[in-house]
Amino acid sequence: RTQGAAGKGERWKLVATSGTVQHPAQAKTRILMIGNSLTYRTNSTANNYLPAAVQRLMKGSTEVAYVSALGEDLSFQIKDETSDETKLTAAMKMLMGLIPDASNRAKNSNGKEIMYWDTSCGTGDWDYVVIQDRSDIAITDLPAFLNNVEKASTFASSYGATPILYATWSYSDRGPDGQPSSTGQKLLDDLGCTRSEMDEGLISAFNTAQRFVRAIADVRAKFAARADYWNLFAKDCKHASGDGTELAAQTIVETLKKLIG
Repeated sequence: RTQGAAGKGERWKLVATSGTVQHPAQAKTRILMIGNSLTYRTNSTANNYLPAAVQRLMKGSTEVAYVSALGEDLSFQIKDETSDETKLTAAMKMLMGLIPDASNRAKNSNGKEIMYWDTSCGTGDWDYVVIQDRSDIAITDLPAFLNNVEKASTFASSYGATPILYATWSYSDRGPDGQPSSTGQKLLDDLGCTRSEMDEGLISAFNTAQRFVRAIADVRAKFAARADYWNLFAKDCKHASGDGTELAAQTIVETLKKLIG
């Protein structure tokens, strides 16, 4: 594998100071998922369901880990700084083969931890990195979204991994009961668009971002194609329900299998 832009000597200097998680000779496809709550959870009672579903659907042929920063965009995960170990994020350390430490656990203004990761299958030597950014960023600040995707993809590629974009969905204007939702409508009003307009914006953003990644797991399209799309959402009209998360996992797995062959 390539050693990244920092150079082989510099990378291994960082490894020597932080240590690595040792794992046996690679026999399974190794996948790292980087994102926010749309990667980490479906709702408050189903944490880590998406990575676990991807693992299950790949039928034991993979090792799946994740790094999630709830409510944050990719710029929180991938920084410009790679030479100073103290400035490396958990996602960067996972990609580089370093062990994230407790000091990387960020907290929001209420003191609640928002950073979560899984090192049970070791760090480094990833075959694929599935990256996910906030849906609203793609609508409200397209240049920032594209920059985030390019930076994350470039960093993943520099450590030998194939980047895949997990394309998320438009917010729902209806609740799980199929009735118009004031919660969902407020989300869309805050963005200044309708659900269909948000979907059009996401299509444009993801199509533009295609050049930075090897493939796109177009979960957005799968959600949009469902006549009963509201059944794919939790009550907050933003996160996926159990059915929605299963559909997201199926789409990601389909994309991975096409690449793996």
